Amino acid sequence: MENNKVNGIEQEMLKLVVKELVEEHAKTNRVLADLVTGINVIKNKIDKPSVIHTPERDTSKFEQIIEKCMLEIRLTISTSLNKHKPGRFQLFLESKNKMWVVVTILGIFLLTYAFFLFVYYLAKSA
Repeated sequence: MENNKVNGIEQEMLKLVVKELVEEHAKTNRVLADLVTGINVIKNKIDKPSVIHTPERDTSKFEQIIEKCMLEIRLTISTSLNKHKPGRFQLFLESKNKMWVVVTILGIFLLTYAFFLFVYYLAKSA
């Protein structure tokens, strides 16, 4: 029977151990409660995504630029359509590069030389 009885010192130790276990259990419960509230906050953020309000873009500058460009295009087209075409006959187009003059003169000389050479060979063969 002596084994079943707990003396005063052992009883005090058991009370201290049980008290510490209860305190640890209470701390664990508080930590778990904090974790649950944190998870619920995250869950609410995921379930209800925040609505992002985007401000309306100011496109007036782009519209002004496009209108200006369209007016310039219309002006260019109208001036090119109303441009006075010369009534005189032009053999060559007007250009800053006068290379066509040299090519034309050389072509005339080459064709003239080829013609006389052809006539010479025809006369010689006959």
